[in-house]
Amino acid sequence: MVKKIDDSLTIKILKELQTIIPEKVSWRLDGDVNLVVQGVLVDLEYFDITTDQEGLEILSETYGPAKSKQHGKYILITIQGVQIEVAAYDDGLNLLKFAKPHVWFELQLTILPLNWAKVFYEKIPNQERIDLLFAHKKRQRLALRQLKELAKYGEPERLAADDWAERWQTLIAILMSARTRDDVTIGVGEELFAKYQTLDELANAKVTDITKIIKSINYYQNKAEHIQQTARLLVDNFFGRVPETIEELVTLPGVGRKTANVFLATYGHPAIGVDTHVQQVAKNLKWSTKEDPDGIEQDLKNIFPRVKWRDVNTTCVLFGRTNQSPAKKEEIYEMLNSYAP
Repeated sequence: MVKKIDDSLTIKILKELQTIIPEKVSWRLDGDVNLVVQGVLVDLEYFDITTDQEGLEILSETYGPAKSKQHGKYILITIQGVQIEVAAYDDGLNLLKFAKPHVWFELQLTILPLNWAKVFYEKIPNQERIDLLFAHKKRQRLALRQLKELAKYGEPERLAADDWAERWQTLIAILMSARTRDDVTIGVGEELFAKYQTLDELANAKVTDITKIIKSINYYQNKAEHIQQTARLLVDNFFGRVPETIEELVTLPGVGRKTANVFLATYGHPAIGVDTHVQQVAKNLKWSTKEDPDGIEQDLKNIFPRVKWRDVNTTCVLFGRTNQSPAKKEEIYEMLNSYAP
């Protein structure tokens, strides 16, 4: 008999899942449950959880050996009279490490399974909404594949945000890197931080002295003022620590959303820094039709799962740095746009 899952039962099940699934197992809601979470009711006998192979092996120790299906393996857990299918797919996309949802209703992205049962599709009352959800899933699958392929065309190298000993050095380096090649920024940063080895020293430095050191980067006069002012504010207002929220970061002189997001991504926060490389890729791969960085950032956050946000800027920057030829880039864009969703 088909059991109707309503919002209250979904909440009970998800709360219980959070207590019985080990903390070290990464998982996310899949397909049909997301439709319930998004407010579209559907009749079904079970709902799906997606994990990775390692997570499935850990769960198998408690719930028995995994069973095989067309696209991977799964185990069944029964909660509140409803069967929970926990699956590890091997279709390429679902092998991602998904962050465990600490609060289920904070999920912002509806993800449908690749072979969603037609019988469920026919039962959903809001056909137009579901058509939009399917279209979004196709678009997301294509964008994920394009991002993965794009990474193959970028040579690994040190970027401006990489490998600084202190977080304030990372922030200052990213600030300096705007409209400046990363290799130039890194060299200037090493010289600057050799002279001013602490944040207090930089905060008390003369702008004219900073200017002399960073004169090889673009807009060095404005950046010299921003560097000294930012260092001073970090000392006076943030006790010498770099804040880790975008709202606080953008209050610092010379720190816009791009700089703030690149900094946050460097230290593990889900964020997308939109620079010229990201803008160019997003436009050519049709990830966004917006012209302004803020609009592009929002479009990218809508199309990419949260776990992939940190990869977007790095992948696009390394691709742009490696492939200087417009003709070569156009050839790659054309190939990636030929992929079927």
